[in-house]
Amino acid sequence: MPLYTTHLYIERDGQDLDLVITGTVSDFIPAVLHKPPEYFHPSSGGVVEIQSITLDGKPWEGELTDRELEQADDNLFDRYLTEELFEQDCGDDLDLYDCDPDETMSVNPYRL
Repeated sequence: MPLYTTHLYIERDGQDLDLVITGTVSDFIPAVLHKPPEYFHPSSGGVVEIQSITLDGKPWEGELTDRELEQADDNLFDRYLTEELFEQDCGDDLDLYDCDPDETMSVNPYRL
């Protein structure tokens, strides 16, 4: 499973911290709600597992609040969707496409 990396900006003891969050995201299958009922199914997958949190290149020993953890999960999931859509839209040959993975998708409409 590929690793995804994102940043999380938090404040601790009056200091702004730029944490680098690295983790995995299981394959995501969006819900199908727009077909006849016999084809409906809920979304599945998209489970985020944080592998590491670093600050200035070193492991961060602090703990994230529930809200910060949720934001980190959302950021990693967004990165997963962005890279998956970028790969689908742009393929491997970037000379043939004018794609930027950071602009392909900025929100995750499939996250429930």
